[in-house]
Amino acid sequence: MTNVEINTYLAFGYLGWIIAYLITCVSLKDRSRLSRIFWSALLVLWFVHTGSIALRWAESYWMGIGHAPLSNLYESLVFFSWSVALGLIVVWKKFGEDLVPLFGAPIVFLILASTFLIDPNIRPLIPALQSNWLVAHVFTCFLGYAGFAVSFVAAILLLVSRASAKIASVLPDKRILDEINVRPLINASATETHLGGSIMNLKVVHAMEEASQSFFDIRELHEGVSRRLAILTRNEDAMVSAGVASAL
Repeated sequence: MTNVEINTYLAFGYLGWIIAYLITCVSLKDRSRLSRIFWSALLVLWFVHTGSIALRWAESYWMGIGHAPLSNLYESLVFFSWSVALGLIVVWKKFGEDLVPLFGAPIVFLILASTFLIDPNIRPLIPALQSNWLVAHVFTCFLGYAGFAVSFVAAILLLVSRASAKIASVLPDKRILDEINVRPLINASATETHLGGSIMNLKVVHAMEEASQSFFDIRELHEGVSRRLAILTRNEDAMVSAGVASAL
């Protein structure tokens, strides 16, 4: 059995898990006993998912290509679905809440199902991607994307719980949803865009608040601010951008 066939069965396995658990939640008030079974089933699916990725890695070596299965759209989607499933498992284990995994599992299924429309063949990497940094880059990026996906599900449930007290009674505690969604952190690194950049000085905040009360030609404002920044920083020129990536 190839990894592609395993991924096909996995997609329907996740779908079956979603349908069965949804029926259980609707039909039973106390699902505590059955939740352990579904927890174990989700773990089994995730371990099979892990084995499928490992098998594809091995298949690439058997073909004489030999690279991590993170190089094309098919492989990226399979790994993305794996990462989201891992995030849902972590949430269930840490908070003991099963509704976030239940409503997040369809994301895993849809990502895997989308691979049915993509060429799954293993191909050699182009020279620009023949680096170990590719593995580190894709691995960390998709773990981050998975975190955003889980946060999205928690945020939707939080908004729904705030809109209806009746619905809120069957959803996880709002404090848990808040914590899963987003929380501030201590920046022990440096001024980095992905951590929110720098904390603005109050003088800057007040200047922005004052400027927001008037209309400007944004191009003239941009040019004027850039000239002023160049003078203050003693540079030939300057430019305001949304971040380092957008400036490049």
